[in-house]
Amino acid sequence: MKLWLEGLQQPLITDSEGVTTLVIENQKFMLNVLSDIYAQCNGETGRAVLSSNDKSIDINNGIDLLTDFVTFDGNRKGLLTKILHAMEKTANDEVYFQRTHKLMAELECYMNDLAMEQEVDLAYEKLSLNNLLKAVGVKVIIDYNKLVERLFAYMDLVRRFEGEKLFLLVNLRSFVSVEDMELFMQTVVAHGLQVLLVDNQACPLLPLERRRIVDMDLCEI
Repeated sequence: MKLWLEGLQQPLITDSEGVTTLVIENQKFMLNVLSDIYAQCNGETGRAVLSSNDKSIDINNGIDLLTDFVTFDGNRKGLLTKILHAMEKTANDEVYFQRTHKLMAELECYMNDLAMEQEVDLAYEKLSLNNLLKAVGVKVIIDYNKLVERLFAYMDLVRRFEGEKLFLLVNLRSFVSVEDMELFMQTVVAHGLQVLLVDNQACPLLPLERRRIVDMDLCEI
């Protein structure tokens, strides 16, 4: 993938051969870049441009921006929605079709019986599998101790349910050791994930890392 950022001389290129990192020492430039991408991830217009195989991709669909690693658990609303849609599709396939419709009919009868027991006329929305799945509060469980392991499990889920994306991780290296960072890079490269690390200061250069630095004077190194 290629990510064109306003102010850079050349696009940032990510592929399965290594991990691209962008170090931005100028605070204002970093804020502008991340604010632009964040806005586009939320459906607004912006200046950054993402492409793959010379075809433009909506950043809203093509970038997963991760900035909070303190409370990270993988339960992003958009991902959960895609998982629920997949579950609903499975529930209506030839294997589960009869079981699903039997369950929904039994639930409707159960609701009618409960209403009759109250000796009052009640009305309620018609039961649907989609509403039932939402009601049970489905959550993703990513049960790993290390942050980098949780991140990889999350990214693998995203690729399975949302397709290929560019994972833009901001200041991840502030939360993990050099050893864990090297293991993380090896894992994402081995699985062909597209990753861009954005940091505000340079860390030890790792073997699989391809780094570009924008210094305080906005010069590229």
